[in-house]
This record gives sequence, structure tokens and C-alpha cells, in this order.
Amino acid sequence: MLIRQDRLEEQLIGGLINQVLRPEMIEYLFSRFVEELQKRLQSLEQESLKAVTELNHLQQKRKELMIIYGEDLSDIGYAAAELRGGGKAYARWPTIEEDLVARAKKKIIIAASAQP
Repeated sequence: MLIRQDRLEEQLIGGLINQVLRPEMIEYLFSRFVEELQKRLQSLEQESLKAVTELNHLQQKRKELMIIYGEDLSDIGYAAAELRGGGKAYARWPTIEEDLVARAKKKIIIAASAQP
């Protein structure tokens, strides 16, 4: 039995159209596409939230700066232990602290840099 090529192609294409382009098949394919699209959107949203959180964290860390400043207290006549709570010079600590902070502010200059 011989079938002409054009008839075979016509039957094949017709069969595919009848099987694939049925309304219920199109509805199924469309609903699966929407499901997969929603999954991908959720994934992108989670990745985006994670990236924003990390960016906020990095920006906050960029703003942090620790300055360690020390000064010799020998010229005030008290040891550090005497200035702590319960020490004999503890009552004088607020005045001494104010002077230390004032001197530190004069010695330390913090300026914004041109580059982040």
C-alpha cells in the first residue's frame, strides 16, 4: 500500500491538530504555564527580598566605624581602678570624662570621603 507524501503529511498534521489543539488541551497547557510562571515569580521575589536584605545589611555595616581612642590618665593623678564604680575617685569621673571627650573631639577629625 502506497500513500502519497502530501496525503501522509496532511493526515499527520490533521491528527496533531485534532489531538493537540483541543480546547481542553490548550486550557491544560495554559494553566500549567501559569503555574510555572507563578513559581518562577515567587522564586524571583524571594531572591529579590534576600538581595535587598543583604544590601541593607551591607549599607548598615558601611556606616559603622569603630574608633578606639586612648589617653594617658597619669596626669590626672588617679588610676583607672580608682575611677571605676566603688573607687575612691568615682565621684570625679563625670568631670574627668567630659574633659577627656572634649580633648578627643579636638584631636579626632572625622570627615566624609569623596568615595564610598
